[in-house]
Amino acid sequence: MIFLRSRAQALRDGGIDAMAASDSALSIVIGNAPEATHREMKLATGRARSAIMDDTINPAIGAFPELEPSDEVWTGA
Repeated sequence: MIFLRSRAQALRDGGIDAMAASDSALSIVIGNAPEATHREMKLATGRARSAIMDDTINPAIGAFPELEPSDEVWTGA
């Protein structure tokens, strides 16, 4: 995949936002769902998060290693 740096950064940032949104959604859902369903929901969210990393964040960083998010960026998300 060939990226312009600005597009790679937008893709990375969107992926980070999607990861944060999935965390937030999972917290809300688990807080309101029967405990018996928590494992299934966590696994589904984990699969989605893996796809986000594999299909958005990692390709952007692969093209432009300087876009590697710092711990601060991840914590802020």
